[in-house]
Amino acid sequence: MESLVPLTLTSEQKIELLNKCACMKQLSDAQIAEFASFLTPFEAANGAVIIHEGKKINYFGIICEGEVFISKATTSGSGKKIYHFTVGSVLGIISFFDEGLTSASVVVQQHATILLMNRKTYETFCRDAPATALQVSLYLVRYLANNLRETTARWFDASSNS
Repeated sequence: MESLVPLTLTSEQKIELLNKCACMKQLSDAQIAEFASFLTPFEAANGAVIIHEGKKINYFGIICEGEVFISKATTSGSGKKIYHFTVGSVLGIISFFDEGLTSASVVVQQHATILLMNRKTYETFCRDAPATALQVSLYLVRYLANNLRETTARWFDASSNS
């Protein structure tokens, strides 16, 4: 998280950022406002590594502005770009939920604004706003499942063309 710089934003500004994300379309305005109140805004400059492969993290984040790419270490130790994420993408959810090590690095390609939620805040969110937390959690599960399907399809296409 050392590459992430905290931002001071009003509730209205966080809501405005969330409204840029297609993933929020499933929530009502009241739920978006409730969710926003639990999120912490950060920014990161071009080239910043915001998640390091092989590390534990206790947060997930939603890209509200900017772009990042996912990089996987090769056997030679260099990084290989394997995917690209833009506004509305969610970062770190596998490691957040399974409490395991991250499987890749996330590098900022275009200055990014990211809204983060750490584990302690997520637990508070679930306790204090259970209906909204359930909707957000269900979205995260669907998002993760869709990414798994896409990754499996790309892997299968790549392996069948070799």
